Amino acid sequence: ISLSTGCFFMAIGNLMKKKKTVSCLSCTAVALMLLAGCICAEVNDFVDLNNNRYGNWCLFLGSSLLLSTAVFYICFHITKNLTWLSVLGKETVVIMGFHYGLAALLRKTAKAFISNKYLLGTAVFIGCFPLLLMLVCLSWLLKKHFRRRK
Repeated sequence: ISLSTGCFFMAIGNLMKKKKTVSCLSCTAVALMLLAGCICAEVNDFVDLNNNRYGNWCLFLGSSLLLSTAVFYICFHITKNLTWLSVLGKETVVIMGFHYGLAALLRKTAKAFISNKYLLGTAVFIGCFPLLLMLVCLSWLLKKHFRRRK
């Protein structure tokens, strides 16, 4: 994604956050946004953000803004009832920083004990849940230990 496109979407996101746009929407409006966004995405040509190919710019903007806003609305209402999901969102930076190394360690450890590749995949998948829990705990400890003192 190009710098200008990324800055544009960040500015729109910040504006929507300041105006509290997502919390003011109704379910009907979100359903219409999903429908209109899907139509725009279907009508638009192939989109490749990596190579800055957006197809029709108006259709690209329409689909991306409508669908992103609808997804934000859905996530906003889901996280009200699922506090564990909001905890994961708050710990994203730590999770992203450590997940690759810990996942590689989990994979190597599982390979040492399991030779069947199908069982290995299952073991790694099941091992991801304690890994995620461990990362959230690590994040909590880091925040507690490195909290700013006034």
